[in-house]
This record gives sequence, structure tokens and C-alpha cells, in this order.
Amino acid sequence: MFCKICNQEKNEDSFYKNDKHHCKECIKKRVRENRLKNVEYYREYDRQRGRAEERRAKRKEYKERLRKENPEKYDKIYHGIRKKFRQNNPEKIRANGIINDMLRYGKLERPNTCSLCGVKCKPQAHHPDYSKPTEIIWVCTKCHAFIHRTIRDEQRKKAQETSA
Repeated sequence: MFCKICNQEKNEDSFYKNDKHHCKECIKKRVRENRLKNVEYYREYDRQRGRAEERRAKRKEYKERLRKENPEKYDKIYHGIRKKFRQNNPEKIRANGIINDMLRYGKLERPNTCSLCGVKCKPQAHHPDYSKPTEIIWVCTKCHAFIHRTIRDEQRKKAQETSA
């Protein structure tokens, strides 16, 4: 078979089933170049795609299946991730530990509602500043994720402004 991009004769295995005019290598190169040229668009696209409910459900399903079928591999992957997080974020770990201890020993009581949206739930402790571990706000899972997404997006914008 003949590739119309690189003008080389290649065997059938070098082409995708649905495109017999362009070889795999040329298609991969074109995709790579396009992603580099439109990097901001694809970063946002990948972010949104990763947040899609069906993708989140599939990741959760995969994680559970892996945990049941191959516990050694699961432990290696997920304990390694937790270990790396703990090493990279000692201040966060310390702050969370202090709140957990205060809850356990009755020095702090968890409310029944989110302090932002007011929904009835078992709220999570959010630390606006990890250097002040006892200053927290109680928020539901959705509000907590929104807060951290907003913070992360602001940090990305600042990084882009300084690099530009």
C-alpha cells in the first residue's frame, strides 16, 4: 500500500483499518503537531473530558475491578500514589490529621450542612490556609471540588501570565 503523505510503499499493517491512504506514522505525526499547535485548547478539552460522568464511572469501575482481581497490582499503584502525595504535601497531611484528631476526641463537631450551598450532607473540612490547620470551612463534596478547581485554574492563569 502507498501512503499519500510520506509517499512510501508500506505493508498493510502500517495502515489503520479505516484509512488506507495515510500510514499510522504520518497520522500520529500530524496529530502530535496539531496538539502542540493548539495546546491550550486540548488541555481544556482533556480536562473537561476527564470530568465527564461516564469517564469517572469507568475509572471507578476499573479501580474496583483491579482491587478485586489483582490486589498486588492495585496496592502497588494506589499505595504508591498515596505515598508520593504524603511526601509532597506534609502540611496538608498535618492539617488533616489535626482536624481528624479534634473530631475523634470531641473538640470539634461536624455540622450537618454545607456552609456554602446549605445542602444537608456529611461535609468535608476545607482549609483555606494549611498553615492555620484549625481554621476550616465545612463544605459538601461538590462545593469542595469547585473550590479546588477554582484555585487550580487561578494558579494556571498566573503561571501562564508569568511565562508569557
